[in-house]
Amino acid sequence: MLSLAEINQICKKEGIVFKKIIRTSNRFVLVLGEEKKQDAVLKILRDARRNFAKIALKKEIAVLKLFNNLKTNEIGVPQLFGYNLSAKHPYYKEEYVNGGILEEKEGFFFKNLKSKEIKKLSKIVSFLNKIKSAKIKKIPNLADFGKNYIDFFLRFHKSEIKNFLDKNKAEKFFNLIEKAKKILVPEKLTVIHGEVYPNNLMENKAGKIFLLDWENIGIGNIAHDAVSVYLRIKERANSELFLKNLNFKDQKYFQLFFQLEIIMQSLGSASYFKNKKELPENFRKESISYFLNAISRILGDAKEK
Repeated sequence: MLSLAEINQICKKEGIVFKKIIRTSNRFVLVLGEEKKQDAVLKILRDARRNFAKIALKKEIAVLKLFNNLKTNEIGVPQLFGYNLSAKHPYYKEEYVNGGILEEKEGFFFKNLKSKEIKKLSKIVSFLNKIKSAKIKKIPNLADFGKNYIDFFLRFHKSEIKNFLDKNKAEKFFNLIEKAKKILVPEKLTVIHGEVYPNNLMENKAGKIFLLDWENIGIGNIAHDAVSVYLRIKERANSELFLKNLNFKDQKYFQLFFQLEIIMQSLGSASYFKNKKELPENFRKESISYFLNAISRILGDAKEK
C-alpha cells in the first residue's frame, strides 16, 4: 500500500512540493502540490497489484491526451502534464482546477445553479454526443453502455424492480426495454462519460466548467449522461431548462432512451438512498420520493409538485 513517505518520493521525483492529500479512495490518492509556482495534482495508484485500477489509470491518461488535443472551449478537461506507469505506484500529473464542485452540501444533487451554468452543462453533454466514436474507440477498455449495460441492470437490480414498481409499471418498463433494444444498433451509439455527477463537475474562477474523473468513459445510448445531470437538478424549472438546451439531432431516438434512463437511474438512486442509513432520515425519505416520482412521470401516477 501507498505510504506518505512514498508520496513524498513521487513528489520529489516530479519536482513538486507536497501540499496536501485532496482525496483518498480504495484505489487512488489525489495529491495537491506546487511546481514552479503552479499547482498540480498527482493521481497515484495505491496498490499496483490491483490490475483493474491500473487499467483505469491508463484509460484516464488516454482520455486526457485526446481531449487536450481537441482544444475545445465547450468542455473543460485538465491538462495532462506527465505520467509514469512503470513506477511502483503508477501515477499521472495534471493541471489543478482551482474552483468549487457543483454539489450541494448533502451531496448527490447539484447546488442551486444559475441559468448560465445550466446552459453550460447542456453544452458539455451535447458536445460529448458529437465526438466521432472512431477517436474514442482508440481508448482501451471502454465501458459498454449499450445492450450489455441494460442486461447488467436487469440482472443486478431485480429487487429494486420488485420493490419499487407495481405489476403495471414493471410491465411498461419491460416493454420500453424491448423497444429500446431493437433500435440500439452500433451506428446509433455515442460517447458516454458515465458519471456526469455534481462531484465530478468543477467551475473555476473564470466560470469554465471542468468535467473530471474519466474512468468510466465508454460508448452507449444517447441519453445516459443527459439523465445523470437531469435527475440531479432538483428544481423542475432548471432541469427542464437543461433539457431544452440540449442539442441532439435525433429527438425521437433521444426521447425513448431518456425515458428508459430516467427509470433505470431512478431505481438505482432510490435503492442507494434506501440503504444509505448514515444520511439524515428526512433527506433520505425526500430523495427516495423524488426518484420514485420521476419514475411515475414516465410510467404513470406521478405526484406533480
